[in-house]
Amino acid sequence: MVYALGVRRANDLLLALSAAVVVVLSALRADVFWQNEAYLDDASGNWTALARDFAAGVLYRPLQSPDGYGGSRYFPLHFVLHAAFMKVFGSPIAAGHVLAALAMVLLMGGVYAWLRASGAPFLLAASCGSFVLAIRPAQEALLAIKGDGLAAALNVWGVAVCAGAAGAAGVLAAALLFTLAFATKITAVSGVTAAVLWFWLTGQRRAAAGLMVATAGGMVLVLVAIQLGSHGVAFDVLQASASGGASLSDILKSPFSLARQARRVPETLAFIQLGCAAFLALLFWPKPWASLPLLFFVCVFGVTTVIFGSPGTDTNHFLDLHVASVVLVASWLIARDLPAFDLASAALIVAALAASMSLGSGLLSARSEQQRGLLADALKLIPDRSRPILAQNPLVPVAAGQRPYLIDPFMIRLITERTPALAEPLWHDFQTQRFAAVVLETNPQTERARALYRSAILGERFLQEMDRNYEVAGAVGTRTVYLPRRPAPANPANIANPANPANPGNPANHD
Repeated sequence: MVYALGVRRANDLLLALSAAVVVVLSALRADVFWQNEAYLDDASGNWTALARDFAAGVLYRPLQSPDGYGGSRYFPLHFVLHAAFMKVFGSPIAAGHVLAALAMVLLMGGVYAWLRASGAPFLLAASCGSFVLAIRPAQEALLAIKGDGLAAALNVWGVAVCAGAAGAAGVLAAALLFTLAFATKITAVSGVTAAVLWFWLTGQRRAAAGLMVATAGGMVLVLVAIQLGSHGVAFDVLQASASGGASLSDILKSPFSLARQARRVPETLAFIQLGCAAFLALLFWPKPWASLPLLFFVCVFGVTTVIFGSPGTDTNHFLDLHVASVVLVASWLIARDLPAFDLASAALIVAALAASMSLGSGLLSARSEQQRGLLADALKLIPDRSRPILAQNPLVPVAAGQRPYLIDPFMIRLITERTPALAEPLWHDFQTQRFAAVVLETNPQTERARALYRSAILGERFLQEMDRNYEVAGAVGTRTVYLPRRPAPANPANIANPANPANPGNPANHD
């Protein structure tokens, strides 16, 4: 008995230690990487540009307009909140970081609340809430400006409310949270699916039907509000942005795409593997369908797999699966109710500490992680900021105080290929040198980068028009700045000669 008590205390100490390490490292990383802008990629720029538009009274600009080019795959709640935070904090980037931090705190709190409602002791629930931050996709959600963290938090809180729901009020509260998650990210449907299944399979049929109807009604209202708020533009923009998505072949290959991408984030893969192990263990317990964490894990795994059927899907979409894995492993520990340290608890602690080493390594090499350079340094290369800046990352013109001309560089290639007439104003703007500068995130002179631009992002015509009318002025890291080409200097041999109309540019040439 004394031995078991000592082992439990050691287990608790290690849990607390590993959780504290993750939180402290995450706080230090936020202090460093919010300042050096290493995680502010194109996607962060897209979200911020949408917020900048909304702050100017525009919800989803058209694909082409005098203001430039629209296009977005994102639902609005995150960038609407971002625009509201901009009113408070002034700086669009600072406002985005504050929103990202609040979203991740909300996600950690949701995991804690769910596990406590499921009977987990305080230390286990708090530690698992901290472990949410241990992986790179979670760090991206914290350090970049994206909607993934907010959508995951609302999704988890909806399930947590269901786990402790009491009557109609709890069901309606969960439906509201699931609706808000959908309003943030269209694929955030795993939580409501798992909750409806759990209510139904555990005999709570009225709650299942009420949750399904209330959430479906909320989602319809979201779609109506988006369409009306954008003056009929939203559906066309979202459909056009999604039209470059997955084919049937891509969806069939999605499990392999998921596995291939998971290898890029090994610390995330370790937690997912623990979740799979807990799933297999709980599957053989009596009435496994009565486990809400197990159903949530299955639903999240299914939705994530489908998401990875879309070409270009990045590792940020592992966040929900990571959270589901942590919760499932914790529920396994609760179900076993072991009084001492065991293999499952040890694996969770080791995974967290191993991930912490990766976080610490990234912190020590913070300079090398910043490859694109600071936005302010790129702007120093642009002498004239009175005209629009055309940038692959919309954060560049945002930092210059402008509304971005281009929301999503992915759309230019699609528009060029599918609706060439919409691209004509862009080519005209290139030819008249309307832009004060063109800024790309990677130097397109390398064959690999040019192939990426040609096939995935901006398209070959964009590069041709840029090269024809603009020239490299400098680079900050990999971020390359182009300025308008100057007119070619006059050649005295080609000065017009009125006396020789047959060849007015060369007086020495006679018939």
